[in-house]
Amino acid sequence: ALNSLDTNPGYGGIIGRIFKDYNSLDNAILAYEKSMQENPNANYSFQIAQIYGEKGAFKQMFESYINMIDNNENYLNTVQRFTSRYISDDAENKNNILFKKTLLRKSASNPKDVWNLLLSWLFAQQKDYGKALIQEKGLYQRNATDLSSIFNLGKIAFNSSDFDAAKQCFDFVNEESVLEQEKINANLYIANIAVASKNPNTEVIFEN
Repeated sequence: ALNSLDTNPGYGGIIGRIFKDYNSLDNAILAYEKSMQENPNANYSFQIAQIYGEKGAFKQMFESYINMIDNNENYLNTVQRFTSRYISDDAENKNNILFKKTLLRKSASNPKDVWNLLLSWLFAQQKDYGKALIQEKGLYQRNATDLSSIFNLGKIAFNSSDFDAAKQCFDFVNEESVLEQEKINANLYIANIAVASKNPNTEVIFEN
């Protein structure tokens, strides 16, 4: 079946799926990879990543997901959705550490803004909002057009009672924004933080 892909690479998807259905996972990966080698237009990276997840080969799984984004950043939301199944809010979780290291290696070899986005997302999952803000600031400094992601990060930090990180986010928005309403909203949150830090049960009493 694998040898047949030398002359008929278009069957790679079918053969790979059959191998997967019969739990011959290594052969499924080989079929998908061989098909992509023979046909540059074929893309089975998502299927390969899922199989690595089933095998418990999380390093290869994360690498496959990140390579998907490297080839097409439109996969970002899909990769976040499926990666979230394997990471937790514990920064010391083995998969969290592995995912971060994989991202940092890719960032070093092929710098892109999307790696900062993913690192910010990972830190937010871990409730490390201060670290997420560092990534968001780096993105903003390279493209100072939109503060919405930092504002939203501040709201998440506020709702998680991380008032220090939330205030850092809203202070940054207040300093950098040229939009009057955005500055007003940031200052409203800063005022709420001053109250909520003394009374953790305080709820946000405004929303735009």
